[in-house]
Amino acid sequence: MMADYTLAQPKTVDGQEITTLTVREMELDDVISLSELDQNDLRALKAFLAKVTEVDERIIGRLSMSDFQGLMEAATGPLARRPGAMPSASDAKSATSMQPT
Repeated sequence: MMADYTLAQPKTVDGQEITTLTVREMELDDVISLSELDQNDLRALKAFLAKVTEVDERIIGRLSMSDFQGLMEAATGPLARRPGAMPSASDAKSATSMQPT
């Protein structure tokens, strides 16, 4: 199942206005890579979000922190809501509470 995430703060990248990003359903390999990420490594999380939205990392890098957090929730939320979800994968939800330092 795919889900659309509407940006609170649309961005223009290479002359194209981006208002919505589509998050594809994660595959097992995505869940495995997410479970192995250091949840405080924003570069790794940016690469992960670029992979599941199938957009260039530059677009993810231009998002506001609130949109980054919302997109992370949109991508990982289904894992946390599934019965029997892997704890290490659902821990990714905690990434949405990170604040920039």
